[in-house]
Amino acid sequence: MKNGSAKRRAGFSIIELMLVVAMIGILSVIAIPQFKIYQLKARRTEAYTNLNAMAKAQKSYFAEWSDYVDSLPVPNATPTETKQDATAVTTAFGVVGWSPESDVFYVYDSGSNGYLGQSCCATCFTAGAWGDLDGDGTKGALMYYAGPPGTAAGDLCPATMFGGGVPLNAGGDPLLNMVVVSTTAQDF
Repeated sequence: MKNGSAKRRAGFSIIELMLVVAMIGILSVIAIPQFKIYQLKARRTEAYTNLNAMAKAQKSYFAEWSDYVDSLPVPNATPTETKQDATAVTTAFGVVGWSPESDVFYVYDSGSNGYLGQSCCATCFTAGAWGDLDGDGTKGALMYYAGPPGTAAGDLCPATMFGGGVPLNAGGDPLLNMVVVSTTAQDF
């Protein structure tokens, strides 16, 4: 004899499935852009690592030869969102004894007194990296200004990328011996 209560079949109703699909869609709309930003920031660490290593090599070279090595950006190098062969960068910076550990996202250069006709501090140098990690046509830059303590911003060699300019701290002194991100060009 049948019992008065009907047995419910196991499974999900169409409404429950639609709610789950909607929640997954909302979460993906939020998560995917954030994941891309984290990915771009992780790629930017290449420039931090390489600029610090380049600065260390420049300072070692200066300790031995009392001069810094100028290196123009690799000819015809255009930053893209994909890695590029590092052979040209290794050749450009071979004199100073620095080369990137692997292929690169960024284009690198370094300059000191007399670089491209500049007249600046003889015991200072500027190193820079620029790239277009997200492929939107806007180049982001990271700079490293090296100089003795007390160096005035006007005495530093301006960066060749983005027309120069030296980042300053809240007291108006230049940020020296550290990698600085150009906030005017980064969009992430």
